[in-house]
Amino acid sequence: MRLKQILAVIFFAPILFLGLAGCSNTAPERTVIRQPLNPAVLQILRSLAKGHQDKTQLAFLADFKGLSKSAGAFNSYMSASQGKLLDQLKAWARKHQVKLQYFYRPGLFGKAQKIIADDEGSMLLHSNSADFQKRYLIMMYMDYSWQLAMDKAAGQQARIDHAGAGLMQYLHDATAVNRQSLADLWKLLEHYHWQKSPGK
Repeated sequence: MRLKQILAVIFFAPILFLGLAGCSNTAPERTVIRQPLNPAVLQILRSLAKGHQDKTQLAFLADFKGLSKSAGAFNSYMSASQGKLLDQLKAWARKHQVKLQYFYRPGLFGKAQKIIADDEGSMLLHSNSADFQKRYLIMMYMDYSWQLAMDKAAGQQARIDHAGAGLMQYLHDATAVNRQSLADLWKLLEHYHWQKSPGK
């Protein structure tokens, strides 16, 4: 029963958040970007938005699964920092009328991406506390590595396209957060002897 309650909160929290966000009587300032956003950059921004949201939801689940003190401290940082980055990206998107809704690519490649995402989510959900922490740390290290690569790639292209200070600031902040998170995760993996530094 408790598991069903957790799942219900995880599922409905984003819906509730989005519903409350539209209750303001003040219309947000909107300015359309001067040139069409590069489609490749937009694709990355949608992936980054999904990544931020997924991490905040995973952080909520991790609190129920139970983590060590050091891993729990990282989990709290992940929840706060990823939530802040998501708010920052959404604010920029609203201002420039950019839609961040993520969708899997059509065809078999997109189906394969969804299958592995569902499998990973199911694995974490059904893990006991000890297995959960190990899988959580390893999967987050891999995920943050990918997210940091997207930050860098999008930043390089956005700079070429002169995409604007707002987007560049978000990508700068995201890069800093994700680089720090990778360093913290590496230390945790070393601490639990699941990863060793070169030469050791």
